[in-house]
Amino acid sequence: MTINAESGNRHIGEVMTEVQESSVNMKSLALVVLLCLACGLMSSSFVLASPHMWSKLILTQHWPSTFCSMEHCDPKFDYWTLHGLWPDKGQECNSSWHFNVTLIQDLLPDMQKWWPDLITPASSEFWQYEWQKHGTCAAKAESLNSQHKYFGKVLELYHTLDLDGVMKKFNIVPSETYYTFDHIEGIILNFYSVKPKIQCIHPKGGKVQILGQIEICFNSDFQLANCEHSETDTLRLIDFLNVKGTEFSVCDHATPVYYPPLKGKPSM
Repeated sequence: MTINAESGNRHIGEVMTEVQESSVNMKSLALVVLLCLACGLMSSSFVLASPHMWSKLILTQHWPSTFCSMEHCDPKFDYWTLHGLWPDKGQECNSSWHFNVTLIQDLLPDMQKWWPDLITPASSEFWQYEWQKHGTCAAKAESLNSQHKYFGKVLELYHTLDLDGVMKKFNIVPSETYYTFDHIEGIILNFYSVKPKIQCIHPKGGKVQILGQIEICFNSDFQLANCEHSETDTLRLIDFLNVKGTEFSVCDHATPVYYPPLKGKPSM
């Protein structure tokens, strides 16, 4: 059988071209796959790095007498009341998820007692603000993914800590006698075995600071955790209650601490 050389060469050339094209197609396919994988990894990294993915919760309580001494309200409460439960990352994570007080009707008696709006006690505006700013971010966790779960968990953690009872147990009570900051912090640190963040109001003159707010932290499993802070941490009251001209900042270790009694009530 005779094979034409020119025809044979053309046939071999066509085969080689097909092989080369196939190789190019395989490389292109491999490149597409790699790009898809890279996009997936980038997407995962973005999700993990999202500023709304929190790892710590900050349970914050404030002393009503301190707040109302600055804002001219009548505290009526001689115990530490709730300010809120804040994730360490993210604010206002879902502006369309509106607060609905009817969803927490069974919690309202406890809310009104332990988490009151110190300026307008009959209003639910404070809770609405806390839900919109912090609750919608806390709701990233399944255990907090409804308004009832969020507010119920805040109350549960508040009662579990019993900060007011712990301070009284160790004779840290409202008084005209000043305390050292280290004494107050040491009591809390020794009892809970975690470091709190204690904040004060600093009147002009700097001779004394007024105890105002205490933060105690939890991890995502609701286990106690150290609170991290900078010595320059400052929280303006306008940030959460639309109050002007007042701020809490981390208490100074060297300045005496005034823990003011409820107005009209003798110190203990």
